Amino acid sequence: MADEKEREGERKYKYSIIIPTYNERLNIALIVYLVFKHLRDVDFEIIVVDDGSPDGTQEIVKQLQHLYGEDRILLRARAKKLGLGTAYIHGLKHATGDFVVIMDADLSHHPKYLPSFIKKQLETNASIVTGTRYVKGGGVHGWNLMRKLTSRGANVLAQTLLWPGVSDLTGSFRKFPMNLLYKKSVLEDVISSCVSKGYVFQMEMIVRATRKGYHIEEVPITFVDRVFGTSKLGGSEIVEYLKGLVYLLLTTEGVYRSGIHDGDARKSSVEKQRMELDEQRSVNAGDKDLERKLVMLEKEEKKMQRKMETVPSVEVMRSSYLKSSMEHMFNCMEKLAANSKQTYELDVI
Repeated sequence: MADEKEREGERKYKYSIIIPTYNERLNIALIVYLVFKHLRDVDFEIIVVDDGSPDGTQEIVKQLQHLYGEDRILLRARAKKLGLGTAYIHGLKHATGDFVVIMDADLSHHPKYLPSFIKKQLETNASIVTGTRYVKGGGVHGWNLMRKLTSRGANVLAQTLLWPGVSDLTGSFRKFPMNLLYKKSVLEDVISSCVSKGYVFQMEMIVRATRKGYHIEEVPITFVDRVFGTSKLGGSEIVEYLKGLVYLLLTTEGVYRSGIHDGDARKSSVEKQRMELDEQRSVNAGDKDLERKLVMLEKEEKKMQRKMETVPSVEVMRSSYLKSSMEHMFNCMEKLAANSKQTYELDVI
């Protein structure tokens, strides 16, 4: 019965999947195939925002349009590289779905997780669903010790300073976009308040969304290196990340005024939703869909109240997270030391 309701929800809503590309000729056909494979019963469109790739990416996308249809594959090209943040904005202008999914073309995040994102949103009515490596069921494949420690250290630093409300904020530091599913109206609101460019833009979107009080849920994912092509993490990326971290700390008031802990932002958001629904109900009395949304909102209010009554202090949460992070890093070192020739299998198809 529950599965039937989920399938009805998937068919009722439309999903716009924005994929920014630059020199992804070898990956784009594969990721499109995998999206169609794993979203068979879902109404969706794929919006490819290509920044003038010289390797022929756009020609491959045009071939895919002939295969799948121009209504399912939308090519929205730009003349040159203009930044990841502006690519999202450009793609959003052409999105016709109720929800927007942001993902990369390099297969570092597999499209097989998309049904889990959709299911989580339907179950919780979340405004945003994001992928994470740092919960049970999540992880990383193919990274060496130094890369794992670097990524984990960056995440500890971000959590300590910003308290973003998610366990994995360093998608931008990995130079790969996090898998994200947004309600379209939420993404429009969040993206309008962001000013960063490049890969820090993704981190800013999550932090801004948290400060605005939006309901965020997480889904465990396994991160892998790109299938084709190369990626680099150098000094310039580390400097860019640290600059973005400092900027967000100064402009979002960091840990000391986080909406997660005082609950004001979330309360304001829920109250705003209730006012909008009450206004709609006064015009459309007896609308079953509106009544259902009101019931879900009431449940969310009660859940929020229970959460705020039991939430620990900032100091306790910070201490707990740092302890778990340090334990994770030491366990990682022990495992790699015991088996330095560890190999992994990558299920691409």
